[in-house]
Amino acid sequence: MVRRIIRGSGCLIFYFWGFFSWNLLLADALRPAPPKPLPLVMETSDGGFRKTTLWKGGKQRLGNRDILGPKTVYRKNLWWFNGIAYDIPVIKHALVDRALRKLIVNKRSQSITGIKRSGRYMPMIRRMLKEEGLPLDLVYMVAQESNFNEMARSRMNAVGLWQFIATSGRRFGLSINRWIDERRDPMLSTQAAIRYLKHLYGIFENWPLAMAAYNCGERRVQEAMNTAREKGLRPHFWNLKLPKETEHYVPSIMAQAILYNQRERFRFSHLKTAKPMDETRVQLPVAFSIEEVARRAKTSFQGLLKLNSALYRGFPPMNEEH
Repeated sequence: MVRRIIRGSGCLIFYFWGFFSWNLLLADALRPAPPKPLPLVMETSDGGFRKTTLWKGGKQRLGNRDILGPKTVYRKNLWWFNGIAYDIPVIKHALVDRALRKLIVNKRSQSITGIKRSGRYMPMIRRMLKEEGLPLDLVYMVAQESNFNEMARSRMNAVGLWQFIATSGRRFGLSINRWIDERRDPMLSTQAAIRYLKHLYGIFENWPLAMAAYNCGERRVQEAMNTAREKGLRPHFWNLKLPKETEHYVPSIMAQAILYNQRERFRFSHLKTAKPMDETRVQLPVAFSIEEVARRAKTSFQGLLKLNSALYRGFPPMNEEH
């Protein structure tokens, strides 16, 4: 009995010590200052990855330069917070503080997992954002959406790194059918997300509003803006009455940006991130099943299938309308 009491007291003391330590740490940190050809990913001998086209035909996918949205400047401002420059708004706000506290305390294990995964996808995503002139810090939307898990599926059946629902995925060029779900392809889903974000920024000309619309839809944001105007308020994000999830979504992206840029401060700097995915592409003259490619390449079928997560059945789509 005595031992149990001592152990219980020690745990209680440790709990309160941890709680107050994290809050002091947090307070210090927040001081202002149509889809063809079909690619197949293969592991290379040097430990990298390459993409191979399994099947070609039909309509060509829209390239990044054919993205929907007006020709405009998407990346024109910097916001300084705690001595670090961000190209999306990152500000001092109670909701940002709360979201950051959850990431470093309540959801610490999830944050660790996301940081480890991020090394595989972040270089590719940032490169694609840069090519289209978008803010590089939009990559932290992926941290919030899927925790850098390309196989993530939400309770609303949103899928992939960028958590597209089927209608939005198809709207912005992704194939989703019984053979393939390109929402699970890191590069193609990022390409679609860029189209979508350009479209939203073309409407709102404001990144917090564009991110809010990505979460809850353009119409809801526009209706909330109209309501704010009727009340004599400026229609910026912090004045809008939006779904609760959306009201926390944008501050959470800001919190993710703070966390990833201050990993040492929050004691995440020791984590090793995954190796970046290799984006090399080559083309095969004929189509093969993944099993056949694995046999010829003398590699693991299961490993190759895992690298091509967009494919449902282990072989490319047959000649059918999709």
